[in-house]
Amino acid sequence: ALLAPDSPMIRADYARALLAQERQANLVEAVRQLERSTTLDGTNARAWDLLAIAYGKQGQFVRTAIAQAESALLKNRPAQALAYLTRAKKDVTANTPAALRIEDLMRAAEEQRA
Repeated sequence: ALLAPDSPMIRADYARALLAQERQANLVEAVRQLERSTTLDGTNARAWDLLAIAYGKQGQFVRTAIAQAESALLKNRPAQALAYLTRAKKDVTANTPAALRIEDLMRAAEEQRA
């Protein structure tokens, strides 16, 4: 199952290779692969790190911060996650999926910190 074509790890590795090539078309595909990877397995901090890099290259800074926070929580770094989320919260539109995810992650970080 780990080597299945839909494997989150294979998708993340493929995306890492795409990102290394520094081509815009590859960047779009890398984001697609990483979003699928993190949907299939949200516990891979490396995939979240790569997704943060890809979003950053696209100028999607709220999404970058959310991905960075996801990774930080997986690495048991709640203070770091809160820093990313606090910054993102300033730039997000209220009541959007991103705003709701930020709130969820902030609660998780507070719980992890306690």
